[in-house]
Amino acid sequence: MLRPRNKLDEAQRRALEHVKQGHNVFLTGEAGTGKSYALRYIIRYLKYKYWKEGSGSVGVTAPTGVAAHNIAGRTLHSWAGIGPGDGTIDEYSKRLGLWRETKVLIVDEISMVHPALFDMLAEIGRRVRKDPRPFGGIQLIFCGDFYQLPPIDNQVARNCPGCGQRLVTEGHRRYLSPSNPHLTDILYKRHMYSYGLDPTRWLRCANHLDWRRATCDFLWNDSAKYAFQTTSWPQCKLKAVSLKIPHRHEGDEGWFHMLSEIRRGIVSPTTLEYLKTLDRAPAANNSSLDPVLLHTRREGVAFENTRKLAQLPGSSYNYFAMDVARHIKILCYQGDGSSWEEGKVVTTSDTKSRGFFDGLQTASQVQLKVGAQVMLLWNLNQRRGLVNGAKGKIVGFRRCQYVQYRKESKAAHDTDMQLYFERSAKYFPSVDEPGDGFPIPIVDFGKGPVPIFPYREAQVFENVKYLSGLRRFASRNEMFRIQVPLVLAWAFTIHKAQGQTLDSAKLNLDRPFVPGQAYVGLSRTRVSQNLQILNYDSIPHGVFAADEVFKFSNRLENPPVSKISVLRRRRRPRPLLALRGVRGRSIWRYGQTSLKIIQNSRRGLFRWRLAGGIGRCRTVTPGRSQVLVRLTAGMTKLLSNRLDGLKTLVPSILRYFF
Repeated sequence: MLRPRNKLDEAQRRALEHVKQGHNVFLTGEAGTGKSYALRYIIRYLKYKYWKEGSGSVGVTAPTGVAAHNIAGRTLHSWAGIGPGDGTIDEYSKRLGLWRETKVLIVDEISMVHPALFDMLAEIGRRVRKDPRPFGGIQLIFCGDFYQLPPIDNQVARNCPGCGQRLVTEGHRRYLSPSNPHLTDILYKRHMYSYGLDPTRWLRCANHLDWRRATCDFLWNDSAKYAFQTTSWPQCKLKAVSLKIPHRHEGDEGWFHMLSEIRRGIVSPTTLEYLKTLDRAPAANNSSLDPVLLHTRREGVAFENTRKLAQLPGSSYNYFAMDVARHIKILCYQGDGSSWEEGKVVTTSDTKSRGFFDGLQTASQVQLKVGAQVMLLWNLNQRRGLVNGAKGKIVGFRRCQYVQYRKESKAAHDTDMQLYFERSAKYFPSVDEPGDGFPIPIVDFGKGPVPIFPYREAQVFENVKYLSGLRRFASRNEMFRIQVPLVLAWAFTIHKAQGQTLDSAKLNLDRPFVPGQAYVGLSRTRVSQNLQILNYDSIPHGVFAADEVFKFSNRLENPPVSKISVLRRRRRPRPLLALRGVRGRSIWRYGQTSLKIIQNSRRGLFRWRLAGGIGRCRTVTPGRSQVLVRLTAGMTKLLSNRLDGLKTLVPSILRYFF
């Protein structure tokens, strides 16, 4: 249960006030400063607000399944309906309902969101909601610490963030020159290069869109590693709130200050000497569970869990998941520019090979024994402590039978659970004990033994594609897995432990491969007495931080005085009305909006100015001496109603600038 508002610290209350005022918020801070707690409070406030108003919804998301379960939300891919993320922008833009009814989008662990995915979702929101702002103007609340684990390169990184189409491999890409006319916003480039972007790695997508003769022309830098390095991040105009007061490490301020150094990649001699003293067993606590081993790599975690399970006496029980894919259809592009082959049904095995089941929390196979230390992967009963992340021990197994559901009814059908019970002989082949039914694990989470039944974990998203530029094909993709929501919990990867608080832990920093791994592993316990470092020799070379994050953090603490302009995509406007013979001037409609633009191709470059009924003036291509003048709504209406006097009006408008 959340604390009352007066229990929030000053920075947490300031973040809440920004949210109430409708601002976009970036909530950051060191590990243990109450980011997750403040975010849960904000989520509860927003859900109550929009429930009371009776309109809109709040999207609660995180990039990984573990992080999403920690805040009772969904993965970012599942919420946006992009599946594995290898489709085009126009496919994803057809999920109109969810995007339009969402008032607030919350993303926890924003540091793990890939920059290509961030730009892609920002563009989807623009198109669906017909709003030029990132994410279509949805109120954004980002939470996370970029000093922690960075995003993992995935399928999205190989697609264009603007159109979603597949790009050429990195070795065959042709980069733009830093002096290219498409890169004219000097202030923006200074802003981005201060974050460590490579100025020679700018790309402009030349992919042709499926149904019209136009190129994508999306500009981005493929040296970006974090979401704050994207072109969409500064457009979000986030109010940054940094939390400073330690809550997890309250009572051990010395350890908190050491972690602050390690967070920035600094290990002082004093800190190094103290870490050397942690090479001993963690202090005893009231828990009956063994300390969790945190490892940098999956193979180390699998080896430790297998080793500990083999040491237990008795027979093991193998639980194989039942994976089902329904209504899965794909479209195969023929390559001639117009034709698609539709209707190919993908089987469950094909769906597995394409990685559709990789994002689920439950494993395809779980091996359990009496005495095994396990963790719950599902929220079953919060009042009894049966929540995601709860750890316990298996105290036994109980055989169960199923009762047929609606056997004599006209609407009789096989439920997922009934199918699972009927196939017990197939899914539990190693069970050799007599008796009917199949064994259900009984787990003690500290409040008495509880049976853990198989649960159904589903993932649903939609696919919509254009066919031959005319008709559309839609399919509803549904995959689900029925499995016991348990996993062996003697060891975890540091990636899965991010965001969790452990009673006691052991840390193995063997071959760290990303910045922030050491910091995340060291900061999981409340006090240093409950932490053991197994390989002390790996600390000096295992503690490091990303230079890009260091520059970004300094910019947050010391923001620049000058206002930063933002690079926008350059697209050729569609002509609305062409006036021939009036000194080369013409009126255009800019994209899909109602803004009119007057273009003069004979004059030189001018700075931004404001005058009369004219909004802004900016340069487009310096080498060709073009100036765009954006009109206000009042002047646009005047020009639309008085076309006869346009020849007289245009020169008078341009006199403000020439």
